[in-house]
Amino acid sequence: MRNIELNKVNNIIAINKGLWNKNEIVEFDRREDEGSMIAKCINGKTKGKVVNYKFVKLDDELKKIGINKIDFIKMDIEGAELEVVEGCREMLKNNDINLAIASYHIRNNEKTYKELEKILNEIGYRSKTEFKKHLTTYAYK
Repeated sequence: MRNIELNKVNNIIAINKGLWNKNEIVEFDRREDEGSMIAKCINGKTKGKVVNYKFVKLDDELKKIGINKIDFIKMDIEGAELEVVEGCREMLKNNDINLAIASYHIRNNEKTYKELEKILNEIGYRSKTEFKKHLTTYAYK
């Protein structure tokens, strides 16, 4: 919000919610020195202040605010990219969206780009992962 105000931008809608594959309240472990993380990902061993945070499917949130067309999505969301893409399948199917998604994160001993490319291809997108220093999956219809 501060950056929007500082730059006097009026074509941005800031939504203070997390993105996920369903609408739910998620507990976050807010850590001063290590950054925040979903509490259930850390086996119940919280170090910081646990707070509840609202997560939404992008498909549902876009409908709610009346946006039915998107041109570009960029994500670097520390391993949650698979869930977020699952939560916006409808928008991806109904639009020709260009995507740039950081996909170097490790889940189940695999980098997320493998599963991400599979999901995007199922939806009808062509995808390619490149840029070795910061693996990024690019996709388009």
